[in-house]
Amino acid sequence: MSLNLFLPFLAAVALMLVNGWTDAPVNIATAIRSGAVRPKTAILLSAVCNFLGASAMCIFGSSVAVSIYSISGLTSVRENAAEALTAAVFAVVIWSLAALWFGLPTSESHALAAALTGAAVAVEDFKSVNLVEWGKTALGLLLSTLPVFLISFATAKFMQNSFCNLKVNFKKLQILGAMLSSFAHGAQDGQKFAGVLVLNLSLAAAQKGTVNIPLWATVLSAFFISLGTLLGGKKIIKKFGTLAPTDPCSGFCSDLVSAVTLLILSIFGVPASTTHAKSSAVMGAGTVNIPFKENLTTVKELITAWVLTFPVSAALSFFLTQVFINL
Repeated sequence: MSLNLFLPFLAAVALMLVNGWTDAPVNIATAIRSGAVRPKTAILLSAVCNFLGASAMCIFGSSVAVSIYSISGLTSVRENAAEALTAAVFAVVIWSLAALWFGLPTSESHALAAALTGAAVAVEDFKSVNLVEWGKTALGLLLSTLPVFLISFATAKFMQNSFCNLKVNFKKLQILGAMLSSFAHGAQDGQKFAGVLVLNLSLAAAQKGTVNIPLWATVLSAFFISLGTLLGGKKIIKKFGTLAPTDPCSGFCSDLVSAVTLLILSIFGVPASTTHAKSSAVMGAGTVNIPFKENLTTVKELITAWVLTFPVSAALSFFLTQVFINL
């Protein structure tokens, strides 16, 4: 295996493991917070459902994977494309681990889009950047934040007013919600990293034109994300858990809304951040019982991390590309 194939592949594996470690924990934080399920059990369930979600998306197509494959236009770059891909993926890993240190869940999806673009710009200016795919990413960002917040708030409010006097075991439903959230995470992010794997092969083979995302790429992506999920992400669970509603009914509503949103976006081929969708849903449902201002510090930290993801990932990727080219 040549270095131009092996190093980007190694970087992609590291990214998938980190995604499972740092991104997947938000899917189980609400269930753990309410005491619906023990952390170790939740982590195991999340790992299994992540794998199933990523694998099942093959039935509905691979538009999300193609979007990530195409967003930077690296296949049209004449020189140093493999170095650029390696730099981009390592930049996302570094940014994600830095956020993990502070217990903040960040969007590997947005970091990846920004890093791939920063790397492409480093080797060929803005000529290769695919603005159409960036438009899809922007649409995913729009649909997974404020609308999810409002829908989650309305759903939790309706559920509490309608079912508060009924003997509904929402703690058990929360387990189902955590599993569905993890399934939706796998469906979205599994496709994205499958796109990275296929992009690596295309660059190594100097292949251009129509892209085909094979089953093995999705399954391999699902496997490494699930493996990373088993690492736990305890810091993020703890930090994110402060936002999560303690009321099982609201917690279940946030899981349901975020999962359904991500699954719909995945089916329609729109790349979206699982972290943004989950955070927005949790904040929306949590506001029903807890004044928004009580969690303002954590919310500010999350939004700051979201805002910094794009410029930091792009700049770091640009810098690393220059370093790798000159090694």
